[in-house]
Amino acid sequence: MQTYDLRADLARVRCPTLVLSGDLDPFATTADARDLVAALPRELVQARSFPRAGHAVLDDARDEALATIREFLGAP
Repeated sequence: MQTYDLRADLARVRCPTLVLSGDLDPFATTADARDLVAALPRELVQARSFPRAGHAVLDDARDEALATIREFLGAP
């Protein structure tokens, strides 16, 4: 997985994108999330990092992650 790199293609994204990351994720690190966000069109990307969360942000920070997703989607 360390050689799987699609960052060059991310500039072609044309829809709003939410990037969630966990500060304790050993697989997709916060540095990886920052690289992902930097490669996406600035006007379309939102990002949120969760302290004390690992790769499974929805398991580790469920309420906060769901609130972030609802806000991103414009849902009550």
